[in-house]
Amino acid sequence: MGMWLLSVINVSNRWLGLLLGLPLVALVARVPYVGSVLAGLVTLVGIGAVPLALRDARRVGE
Repeated sequence: MGMWLLSVINVSNRWLGLLLGLPLVALVARVPYVGSVLAGLVTLVGIGAVPLALRDARRVGE
């Protein structure tokens, strides 16, 4: 979410995206019903990102 917002102003810093997106997701997660669904989706995306990062790290090491 943070990276998407930063892409609007042509900034591509992952750490800045994390610092922007994390509080934003935490704030939206407090909204009843919708927040829990969003928090679940963010969790699933995060879990899916772990194997992709491991695969990319393994390819760089080859």
